Amino acid sequence: MKLARWIPAAALLLVALAFAAIKVENLLPKSGEVKNWNVVAGTLRSAYGIQALFKLYDGDVERMKKYGMKAAAQAMYKNGAEKTMVDVMQLDSAAHAKALYKENTAGIKSIKAVNTSGGGGIMTSASGVTSVYFWRGPIYVNINVFGAKAIDQITAVKFATCVSGHIGKAGL
Repeated sequence: MKLARWIPAAALLLVALAFAAIKVENLLPKSGEVKNWNVVAGTLRSAYGIQALFKLYDGDVERMKKYGMKAAAQAMYKNGAEKTMVDVMQLDSAAHAKALYKENTAGIKSIKAVNTSGGGGIMTSASGVTSVYFWRGPIYVNINVFGAKAIDQITAVKFATCVSGHIGKAGL
């Protein structure tokens, strides 16, 4: 009988340990995972904890601290002359990821909804940049494809699908 009471607590502890062990850089696409797109050497960066986050994002961390930002990773990708930047942020809860998403997309005109399997997402295009913003579980993602053609929209969705798949595989 006593063992039966400890099983749920042990399961909860395992989930908490798995959540704490997430390496956000593993949520980013690997070179070639999105066909013909490769990580630009030296651009894959990650940060864990407030001090490291300040180095990654400069002053914007103060605003993101209210959302319980724990870690982040970013990388630039290249396909010929085309470039894409992907940022992945781990927050302390799905509610905070959704709130950050809502704050960052408030007032932005969406050109398309993006399905990210369990979160919300939109695509926008402005000033020659196609962007996808989405959240899934405690993860917030921002993808910027430097171009505003139809192919750039397709590329943005491919990157979003890839990152969302990694989030799902991580159990988030």
